[in-house]
Amino acid sequence: MQLSVGNEYFSAMDEYKRGMQAGLAGYLLCGKAISILKGGLWRQEGGHCKSFAAFAKNVLHISPAQSHRMSQVWRELGAILSRPEMNQDISKVVLLLPLIKDAPEEKKEEMLLMSRDLSIEDLKNNILEMQGKGEMATDVCLHEVLIPATRCDKCGKWFINQ
Repeated sequence: MQLSVGNEYFSAMDEYKRGMQAGLAGYLLCGKAISILKGGLWRQEGGHCKSFAAFAKNVLHISPAQSHRMSQVWRELGAILSRPEMNQDISKVVLLLPLIKDAPEEKKEEMLLMSRDLSIEDLKNNILEMQGKGEMATDVCLHEVLIPATRCDKCGKWFINQ
């Protein structure tokens, strides 16, 4: 019985990894297409969109910021991330994007490889340290300065108590 559970676990983890690879490939493919569309092809859609932002929202059904991010990931990192050995969680890529934008290819690759085995929280903490904001990292902050706040049960919005 124990061997069967172990096999099931490894099988599920393999499925997860394949799904993450497919997700990255899909993200890159979308980014490539958006980069092409942003070159002016989006205007061929039929004319009801007056800007690329409107095209992203109404035709692609994503936010303009998301379309920009996908295109930027493709332009900045598409060649590197297309290599099989560079398999990466897209959420980590997006976190790293501001730091590796316009960096040399070797630096981009180094940062991507460094982040591959980190948790999202560890990566965020490392990024804070790289930005000179290490005192804000969750792994070092003692959370001694707390601000009293109240949360609305209906909508979930937080309000700082005065």
